[in-house]
Amino acid sequence: MRYCLMLLLGFSHIMSTAQQDSLFDKLQMERILFRHDVLDMTNTYAQRVFEDEIGNIWIADNTGIYVFDGYQAVDFSEMLRTNYDFAIPKVRYFAVLTDTLGNIWMGGKKGLFVFNKYTHEKTIITPYEDLNLEYPSTNQTYHLIQHGNLVYNCTRGGFFAINIYSKKIEFHAITAGLPPAPLLKESTVKVVYPDEKNEIIWGTCFYGYFRYNRLKDTMDLFSSDFKNVAHYYGLPDKQFFYDGFFRGDTIICPSYGHGMVYFDTLNKTYQHYIWDGTGTQDSLGKYERIKSFLPYDNSQIIINTESLGIGTFNLIDHNYTYHDPQDNAYPFRQIYMDMSYDRHGRIWVDKWRSKAPILPPKREAAHFINISKVATPREVFDQVSLFHKDSLSLKPGKEDISIDYTIINALHPKEITYDYQLSNKHADWQQNGNKRSIELSQLSNGSNILLIRARRGKELLAQKRLVLFKPTPFFHQPWFLISCAIALFILLFFLIRRYIQNIRNTEQQKAANHQQLLGLEAKALKNQMNPHFIFNSLNSIKSLIQESDDENAIHYLNQFSKFVRKVLSYSEQKQISLEEEIEMCRHYLEIEKLRFDQSFKFSIDITTNTDISFMKVPPLILQPFLENAIWHGLLHKEGERILSIQVCTEDNKVKCIIEDNGIGRKKAQQLKSQTTSARKSFGTQLILDRLKVSQEMYQNNFNLTIIDLEVDGEASGTRVELIMEI
Repeated sequence: MRYCLMLLLGFSHIMSTAQQDSLFDKLQMERILFRHDVLDMTNTYAQRVFEDEIGNIWIADNTGIYVFDGYQAVDFSEMLRTNYDFAIPKVRYFAVLTDTLGNIWMGGKKGLFVFNKYTHEKTIITPYEDLNLEYPSTNQTYHLIQHGNLVYNCTRGGFFAINIYSKKIEFHAITAGLPPAPLLKESTVKVVYPDEKNEIIWGTCFYGYFRYNRLKDTMDLFSSDFKNVAHYYGLPDKQFFYDGFFRGDTIICPSYGHGMVYFDTLNKTYQHYIWDGTGTQDSLGKYERIKSFLPYDNSQIIINTESLGIGTFNLIDHNYTYHDPQDNAYPFRQIYMDMSYDRHGRIWVDKWRSKAPILPPKREAAHFINISKVATPREVFDQVSLFHKDSLSLKPGKEDISIDYTIINALHPKEITYDYQLSNKHADWQQNGNKRSIELSQLSNGSNILLIRARRGKELLAQKRLVLFKPTPFFHQPWFLISCAIALFILLFFLIRRYIQNIRNTEQQKAANHQQLLGLEAKALKNQMNPHFIFNSLNSIKSLIQESDDENAIHYLNQFSKFVRKVLSYSEQKQISLEEEIEMCRHYLEIEKLRFDQSFKFSIDITTNTDISFMKVPPLILQPFLENAIWHGLLHKEGERILSIQVCTEDNKVKCIIEDNGIGRKKAQQLKSQTTSARKSFGTQLILDRLKVSQEMYQNNFNLTIIDLEVDGEASGTRVELIMEI
């Protein structure tokens, strides 16, 4: 019998050793390679790692809050600051939690910050200011625990139970200032264990376990009598008991400096088990600084120790097992932050993960496809705005769209392939291989249903449905087309009305111009055919007849009759050719020359390259300048009297120049003021008025210039220049 018992114990030891070897084979860790160097691998560490309901890994780091989907980490806190105007500070964060309502709880050194990923509601909870408390340490979150509709915010000065719906503190208890150190302004609550009704709450602070009775609002502290073998920042009297678990009425938890601690909640007694039995003040108890645990089987838990890394603790014989403690090359000795399992059974700690599942999942882990980015040239939807969204409304336009996606934290990502299908475009699934992005061009207006699926071989792992709604451009909307038609009708109505009004105004203006032109022409005719001119001309003919100068009398009578006939004929026309005007001026000059006994000479010079037969001018437009030149310039001059008419072409314009060598306008004006002669000069204003009316009616542009000629400062005549565009 004795032999059999020894054999059985030996076999049990062999089996236990084999199990340990198998566990440590699984406990091979790998550092997570976050993309884009979002997380510094050497200077930062993750206080806590938390997996949400769809597999995203949330990391509370000493630089911020990060979310990791299996391929890349996103600085979530920086995204909230930049894109959502959430004043979440850049400090060390100790805890992160997502609740069942979609709230993301982020606790750090300066308060608790809550962001709802569905509604984007932002809440800041600072108990010290909100409740007007005595200890600022109550603002520094250490741990977050959800229990039903409450989130317990464990801080360095007490704990606060916060309703996940209202974000209001329902009750709290302060641990700072409790005996045996009433002057101590902080006493960190590492963990709480509320009962089912949130009435009795067990927890730990600097000096051991406490029990808070919510109904009586009483706090009982049960200090341990351990001699702290681990100096903690120079304060050797502090006790740190971390997150543990109940076994019956006993709480089993890791501790800082006392190994695994058992606390009997009925008898209020402590028991601890250390790996290094000789741990003293000198050794600083470094092998007993156990920071966290994970369940493994009924007899063992997995622990991580500050100096030895990950190991196991046997709940039956209270023995510790580590990788070879003397192997200083072991790379995982410093992995001593809080540990957690993901849904595949892998261990996460700091920025490390076990290469393989430690625990088999109770059921096949569900997979989810995460849309991490949707971008067009004009807008970008980030990971926060895409949380759990099944539809997106895009801006109208014809731009291409890119979509980034991934299956969240897959166990074997390299084995996964993706397909996609877009309604209205793809009849069959489009294979995308291992690529985690899609480029779509020119979506149809309205709803475009995009389906993305992930497969491992023939096994369908997950499928995502995303509706991309592209509104019809406003210029294609029925209301816009109807409005445009109405606006066009109104515009056409007013344009036609204005056109008719313009025609009427034009006709009225033409009629007015016509009447004005008739008046001006009548006035011009009156000036040309005034009685004085006719009387003098007939008197000159009479004198020639009396003198029996029949030849000159006939010539004079001929010129006079032609001139009168042309004046009367042209007076009925609005325009005549410049050639006809020059010819009429020739007859007039011949008459005046005979009247004044050949006392002046005249010449008409037309350049060979000037065609004056097509150039139209108002009738009797040049003759008044000739009359003024003779009567007011030449008749008062002593000596030779010369009058010339020149017609030439310059720069697509016809220039008519009438020049005399008379006494000039200034002296003529002086003589006019000294005489009582009834002879009036033909004013230039009448000529200008006729030219202006002609321009408005026939668009004939002109320019009239009168120049006083001088020689050595003395007046030597007058030049009139009339320039008309061809």
